[in-house]
Amino acid sequence: MTEQESFEANRIFSAEQIEIHPDLPKLLKDYSKAVIRANPKDVIAFSAEYFRNLANIPGDPIPGSDVSAK
Repeated sequence: MTEQESFEANRIFSAEQIEIHPDLPKLLKDYSKAVIRANPKDVIAFSAEYFRNLANIPGDPIPGSDVSAK
């Protein structure tokens, strides 16, 4: 199967074909609120640090993230 054929086979044609994890809406809402509140200069670094903290992955803060420790 070529890459194009694989793409065609997995194409989504309607909203009913999409399964959304039940935790996703709250996760996105909480994340969006955190970004809006913090208004970080580097949204990518902020996001990486936000989700690293959320996943309880230890390590030094990501430079430029501006995420306070939880």
